[in-house]
Amino acid sequence: MYALALVLVFLLAVLVEGLSHCTVNNPGSNGVASGFFQTGMYAVRAGLAYMVSTSMKDEHGYGSVEIGKTSF
Repeated sequence: MYALALVLVFLLAVLVEGLSHCTVNNPGSNGVASGFFQTGMYAVRAGLAYMVSTSMKDEHGYGSVEIGKTSF
């Protein structure tokens, strides 16, 4: 189950990076609608990045990824 959680967090981080490099600018589109869409995409990306960062921390603020017996 722990390995599945790590894979899920990794895939979520890949999705956040993909959204960071995604730009949608159509030359003929409405500027206001395009601005709202970009703002929405930024909010989704920020929320997902927050989920990734909090999923890698335990309740004391330290990293909870364990390799062997050591905790980082």
